[in-house]
Order: sequence, then C-alpha cells, then structure tokens
Amino acid sequence: MQLPLKIFKDIIIQFMPNGRFLIYNVFTRNNFLCENDTILLCQKLTEPDESSNSISEFKNKIFKVWDLEYFSNENGLLADPTRVKWNSEGDKNLKSLDVEGVISFLIEKNVLIGDIKLYESRFGLKTNPLDSKHFGNFHQQLGYLLMIDRRIDPTQWWLDQKFTDDRNHLRENLYKSVQGNFLKKFFPENIKAGMKIIDIGCGIGFYANRMAEEGASVIGIDPSEKYIGIARNNTSNVQYYVKPLGKERCLEFLETNSIDAVFISDSLLFYFVPFSLKDKPDIKLLLEEISRILKPSGRFWSIEPHYTFWLSPWFGENERPFTILTEYKNRKFLVTPTISDFVSTITANKFVLSIFKEIYADGMENGIGDKKGINYASQFPLWHFFEFLPQKE
Repeated sequence: MQLPLKIFKDIIIQFMPNGRFLIYNVFTRNNFLCENDTILLCQKLTEPDESSNSISEFKNKIFKVWDLEYFSNENGLLADPTRVKWNSEGDKNLKSLDVEGVISFLIEKNVLIGDIKLYESRFGLKTNPLDSKHFGNFHQQLGYLLMIDRRIDPTQWWLDQKFTDDRNHLRENLYKSVQGNFLKKFFPENIKAGMKIIDIGCGIGFYANRMAEEGASVIGIDPSEKYIGIARNNTSNVQYYVKPLGKERCLEFLETNSIDAVFISDSLLFYFVPFSLKDKPDIKLLLEEISRILKPSGRFWSIEPHYTFWLSPWFGENERPFTILTEYKNRKFLVTPTISDFVSTITANKFVLSIFKEIYADGMENGIGDKKGINYASQFPLWHFFEFLPQKE
C-alpha cells in the first residue's frame, strides 16, 4: 500500500442515526455506513506526510462498517436509484474489519484512491458483458445484473416491473402515479373517435388499447415478436405489426399523409443510447417515415423518462427530497440525450415543437406506498411530454 492515498471531492458524508455516517461516492454510487473512527482513519491515510507507521495507533482497532449498497433498480426502472438500503435492519449488513481490511474496503468502495489514472479510466463503457474494469453506463450495469448475475430475461423483467401479472394494468408504483395518470387525462382530451393513430414501440399494447378505447383506429408497431404476441392476445380492437423500427422503409405499409397522430412512449431514448451499439436504430430514418405518414394537421406525441431527473439519486427526508446531478452534457452513466439534443434532433427533421410539459407525481389516492418516491416525483419530474407538428414542404 502506497501512502498517502487520495480522497476526491466525489465523496459526500451525511449524518445518520446512532452516531453513524453515510459515505457516498456520487459518481460510482458506492456507499456504506461507518462510525467516526473510519473517517479519522481516512483523514490520517490522506495526510501528505504520512507513512504506514503513522497508522500504527489503529493496529489493534476493529472498525465497524455497514455495507448498504445494492443495485436498487433491480426492483424497477423507477425504484429509488440511490443504491442505498435505507431501511437496513440492525447489524445484518455489518462488517467488522481490522485496519488492513477496512483500508481494502475503502479502496473497493472508491472512497480512498491509490491509482488516480486507474480510477478515472474506469468511467467508460464496458467492452464486453464480463468487463469489470469499467463501470459502464446504466444499460450495461442493469444488463450485467439481470443477465449475468441474476440470470433473468430482461424482456420479462421489464414487463414485470411495470405491469400487473395479467398485463392489463400498471402496477401501484410511479409508472401509474406519473405516466399513467398523465395519459389517463391526456387521451380523452386529445383523441376523438375515428382518428387514425400509430403507436410506435407499442410493446405489449397497453397504451394502444387505451387509445382504442377512446374510439380511435389504432395500429401498434414493435420490433419484438414476443411483445406483439402478448399484445394480440390482449385485444381485438388494435392491429399489431412486428417491424424493424429505425430501419429502411420500416413504415412503408402506411400511406403518405394518412395518420392523425403518432404516439411513442419510453422508446426514443434507445435511438440515442441503444442497448447494443452493433444494432443502433436510425432516428433520422424513423422521423422521415413519421413525417411522411402524418397528415399536415397531424401530431407527433412523445412521452419519455425525464432526461435530467430520471436515475438521479434520491436524498433527504421524505418531506424534503433533494438530488445531486453528476453529469449533463457529457454523459457516461446516463442513457438519455439532453433535452436540447433531443428537441434539436426532432426539429432538424421536419418537425416543430408545439408543447413541452414536465410531468409530476399525481396519485396519492392510488395507495402507492412509496412515500419517498411520491414526494421526490412531486418535486422532480420523472417524465416529460412533447408534442411536435409536421413541417411540410
């Protein structure tokens, strides 16, 4: 061990009950609880004139640390993304470590840094699914957890965290309180009987069915045969097609100037940061087709996870939530564009922005038990809605 070690300003310390402290790296999201002696050790290890002999006073010391870290989004894309087990019980997560053990633990948690260049180099994309040398973006971290660690089918997991088992309802979580309640009001106010609507990236057809209930003639399109199979089993009022969205002529079966509205939910982010760079869909091709099929009076509706606040950590008391933003323009962890990049991409391809709304939680009456999530989503929008109009030549 080469002393002194380094502590970057990437670390925050929060007071916690029972005289403990939460140590949190806001970039890597590594975290744990400790007592004051661990903080004093960190201070000693980072003093510029210290040597290994200088920590001899801790030689026989046993340090208590509580490892609270877990990949909280395993519980859903809208679960608390902070990765802290806030309600950890007793000493279930307690580690009792000697001085060498706690130093190794602090280095593992990216609190103490020995090799600065190595630490900084880790903020990059994973080169393969088993790459442990890079943190990777959110897609890669979630994919590793589901496919490598948990051996879970990601497509099945996505359905389970959003929909009830019968796939006919949203679960009692923030999907329902934010996105669901917004669209529950939006559809009756904006969809008239007889309208022709295309739901692009329709998945299992949940919202395609809701729009059809308003009297619209709806076509749902998705590249997943599995999702379309479920959609066809759940309705008789919507036409469903499997098509390679974002590829050449993906909507060629639809007539020019024939559609009143195009609806896309939770899908356009993948055109900016796809799961796989080997098969990146082309948003320009998709937008060209949307522009072609829309009537001159048509509308293009997009509702997406908020490109600033989705996946930002939830700190603070339930009644006074706050967050910490660690990146915006240059993204290494986030898997969305910036709002300006998103809007400029759409408007550069024959559209003009008509409406922009940030969507907040609306649904305490639904019995959603996630008080912290509701309060956070009431202060920081987790979705936003865009309406674009075609700019015909």
